[in-house]
This record gives sequence, structure tokens and C-alpha cells, in this order.
Amino acid sequence: ACVGARTIELLGGGYCGGCEILAKQLRLDPLPPPVVVTSKEIPDLGRVAESCDCEGCAHGQIFASLVGWGTIAAGNNIFWEKSFAPRCVVYCDGLLAMDMQERSVGQDGKVVPLADACVGATTIQINGGGYCGGCSIHNHQLAITPES
Repeated sequence: ACVGARTIELLGGGYCGGCEILAKQLRLDPLPPPVVVTSKEIPDLGRVAESCDCEGCAHGQIFASLVGWGTIAAGNNIFWEKSFAPRCVVYCDGLLAMDMQERSVGQDGKVVPLADACVGATTIQINGGGYCGGCSIHNHQLAITPES
């Protein structure tokens, strides 16, 4: 019943009762190698979360679901566009993973590693903005671990 599970939780109890993993060993099958999806497969990956409202505002939004595709793999990046007083906020599976603010981002933009907390997530939401600012998935492509 646990084959393919990403998490395991053991609950035990009773009068001096409990449970444990047999022989204190858990067999983990290797994950398939990551593949890259782009805006061709998931259109929202081609968008930029941008707005030109106010310092530290993040009113632009991208939301991408990987359900049916897989989960976010390690090694992805966020790209900050040239911006003044930008903010970039990232949620993975609805949980805050990153909240970044800077005074400005120069002409070439800035690449920032995606938080480790996003690895294994099936959704990503990016809110971006500032006094004209924005952020997106770097190169509009995302490495994922495909569903098996």
C-alpha cells in the first residue's frame, strides 16, 4: 500500500504498544531522471509575474500545476527581470518558499536558485512586482521528476 508513496507516517499506541519499520530498514526506489518541461507543455511557464504598482508590491502572478506531469526537481532557478524596488514571492504546494526584496535589479537581471522546499511540489505560484518589476521561472523551463 505504500509503494510509490513520497511520505510515510507510523502511528502506534495502545497499552504500551507501538509500531516500527521492520528491521529498521526502508527500501527506497530511485527516482527517474529529471526531464525539462517548457511553456510548450505548460503555458504559464512562459509568463512573467510582473507589475508596476509600488515598492515591495508583488501583484503580478504566475501559477503552474504539474499534476499529471510530475513534481519539481532540484536545480531550478527563478529569474528576476531588470527592476526597481522589486519583490518576488514563491509558493510551492501553497506554502511560502521564498520572499525576496531588493533595492534594484540591474540590466542583465538576476538568477536565484529555487528554494529546496519546492523540490517534490506539484504546484508553483510566483508573485512579482515593484516599481515595475517581475520574476519568472528561469528560461521559462522547469526540471521535473516525471510521474512513474
